[in-house]
Amino acid sequence: MAETTLADEARKRGFEIGTCVLPKFMFPELYCSSGRRESIEPNTSPSSPSPPNLYLSALSSTFTSFTIEHHMKWGPLLNKSREYDFTTVDRMVDWGIENGFIVKGHVLIWHVTSPKYINDLPPAEFAKVVRNHIFTVMRHFKGRVRQWDVVNEALAPDGSMADTVFLRKMGPNYISQCFRWAHEADPEAFLIYNDNKVEGWGLGSPHSDKAEGYFNLLKGLVDEGVPVHGAGMQGHFVASGTGVRRPPTPAAVANQVRRLSTLNLKVNLSEFDVRTSSLSAHLDLEDVQKEIVRDILSACFSQPNFTGVYFWGVSDAVSWVEDFYGNVDKPLILDSSYSTKPSHQGVLDAISSPAAPRLPPALHDKSSLIPLPSDGWGSSWMQISPPTTPSPSETTAISDRGNSKPDWEIEANNS
Repeated sequence: MAETTLADEARKRGFEIGTCVLPKFMFPELYCSSGRRESIEPNTSPSSPSPPNLYLSALSSTFTSFTIEHHMKWGPLLNKSREYDFTTVDRMVDWGIENGFIVKGHVLIWHVTSPKYINDLPPAEFAKVVRNHIFTVMRHFKGRVRQWDVVNEALAPDGSMADTVFLRKMGPNYISQCFRWAHEADPEAFLIYNDNKVEGWGLGSPHSDKAEGYFNLLKGLVDEGVPVHGAGMQGHFVASGTGVRRPPTPAAVANQVRRLSTLNLKVNLSEFDVRTSSLSAHLDLEDVQKEIVRDILSACFSQPNFTGVYFWGVSDAVSWVEDFYGNVDKPLILDSSYSTKPSHQGVLDAISSPAAPRLPPALHDKSSLIPLPSDGWGSSWMQISPPTTPSPSETTAISDRGNSKPDWEIEANNS
């Protein structure tokens, strides 16, 4: 009898356990292995026959869903003539559908990967180009991709609007406009707003400032009648983090998920990984990772509006962390040989036994929310934050109103 896999368990319980994928690992026979992870240079002399693809095997046994890590973003979709080239992403999406995966679109609007030429367009032309992009991509995948991250990382670290080219050209209503265009392009699609460091609420300022800004942004969209259906909370956790980089407690994450239910929004952890390499060498880093993964996901799955989690990579062998942060870490639930780690069992534990009964929707006041724990969660590994004022680097990250830099640049500047 075949062994029951994580993917089997997730499907049986109706949860999405997803990941992100890259074409050079899905189809190595077609693409060169040299260069950056995002490289998709055609392989003019593919080997024959191809060796067994551990990546695809692990993808199929571990996950039920995937999103495309890089190549569905605006800039990567364009060729040198600024024409759309869907060849690579079509192959990935079609493979996913043929093999029973849910495919989530990622991402339509993100200032970090938008093509540079749009920065020089006048506002009216800029808006037309943005609308055309949304319509072109969504209509190309209509019927195949039914979930979309529409806008990504529109908030600064303090919860204010990030000073992006979209804000400068289209004004503060650009997010609602993009969601309306997305709904017009595909009225059946499930539309999501996605952001980072918004996962834990109720931890006080500055730790929950961005989480509060995130909720208020989504509440404003819902109150305005904007067609937004889901909230993506990325979940790039650093176990050794302090200040605003400290991992939120499971109860704080459950608070945020449950609070979003008052807006009738579904919630997913959209880019989950847990870095542990900076912790003390005397700790069992795999056990720490398992604890974080299990407890955070158990808290999430205890909430009825939580739909699932997407890990940011299939295995440690293909994680984005080394490329973007310059350090070797092991942030995922499969190791570099595609074998399961203790954190993989943590996911199984979480979907099998959520931490708390599924509760009715909370009211807006704090008294109706799950209380934060006083049991010292994470006390064996969590780092001590400065007892009074934040360090200069933390102050910079917190007070830089409108900061539109991605996380890896903020961390590099503040290290």
